[in-house]
Amino acid sequence: MTVVSAEMVAAKSGVGFLIFNSRLFLLTEWIFVGISRWGSWGFLTDRALRILATTFLKHYDVKV
Repeated sequence: MTVVSAEMVAAKSGVGFLIFNSRLFLLTEWIFVGISRWGSWGFLTDRALRILATTFLKHYDVKV
């Protein structure tokens, strides 16, 4: 969460900058684009890490 907020305040490009800049110009649709992009990246990253964990940790009887 700290990285997300730092990107929104200090970045000159990226999704955080898109959301922060869109807020200043009242571009609500672009704010939702940025939020949905972060959400989809978070979901895909979570799924990828779960697949990797179950693949590589199945020998240790670790439940993910």
